Amino acid sequence: MLRNRLFVILSLFIGLLILGLGAIFLINNIRGSSDSSAAEATWCDKDASGLCVVSFGTDNSDRMIINFKLPTFDFPGFYVKGINRDLANVYQCELDSADQNSVHCTGMRTPLGEVIFIEVYSTDSDVMIAQGRFVVSALLVSTPIIAPPASEATPIPISPTLLPGAAYPNP
Repeated sequence: MLRNRLFVILSLFIGLLILGLGAIFLINNIRGSSDSSAAEATWCDKDASGLCVVSFGTDNSDRMIINFKLPTFDFPGFYVKGINRDLANVYQCELDSADQNSVHCTGMRTPLGEVIFIEVYSTDSDVMIAQGRFVVSALLVSTPIIAPPASEATPIPISPTLLPGAAYPNP
């Protein structure tokens, strides 16, 4: 009698273990299949054929800018989730008015030398269309150029100045 109970308990335990492992395997396959349809976002180079990252930069508010090059002019609108230090941040993206083949996305700054995982989502269907892993090795810093109004601009005359003891032209 004791032997039969032990056999039943052991059989139930093994059955539940197999069922649990099967569920974990199934869940991982479902997650993997949804991500596998997303293209790989890469650094832009001469062979880039898909969505690629041109550079990382910062704006005057110390927010990070991710500059993308679009593979085609009819590429769908998108936003970006940047994941760094297990924190996900949403980056809003805008088409560059000067270059219809470029998009810049602005969001939380990632420190230099750290990895950022980028997930690109279509704004229409909220489906991931690209993903990639990047090391932020440099940040372009935007410097505002404040020009005086044309009425205040004063031309500065430029004339050559001879230095004492210098012979011109210099050999």
